[in-house]
Amino acid sequence: MCTECLEKFSAAFAAPENAQQQVIGWSDEDLTDAEMLARLPLIATTATQVDRYLRLWVGRIRERHISYAEIGKALGVSRQAAWERFSRVVTQGAGTKSGAAAAPRA
Repeated sequence: MCTECLEKFSAAFAAPENAQQQVIGWSDEDLTDAEMLARLPLIATTATQVDRYLRLWVGRIRERHISYAEIGKALGVSRQAAWERFSRVVTQGAGTKSGAAAAPRA
């Protein structure tokens, strides 16, 4: 999905008048217990992929020397929460080109 389409979909789905809408195919009312359990691995895999991408993205942002305070603000969390969640990304070299750790900035 292109960025423009994703933005349009997100805006439409987030609109107050669509608060009760459900994604087609994901209504738990129509699924058996076995079908709900069968979806767990897909949901878990998706969450893992999103978390991995988020950590890589934060690593790239830190390469630009953007502070954890700014990252936290963008995510709606404190600087400390952002640092605790993502500082290992930079330390482990996942977000740095050279693999060296960048000094944390407040």
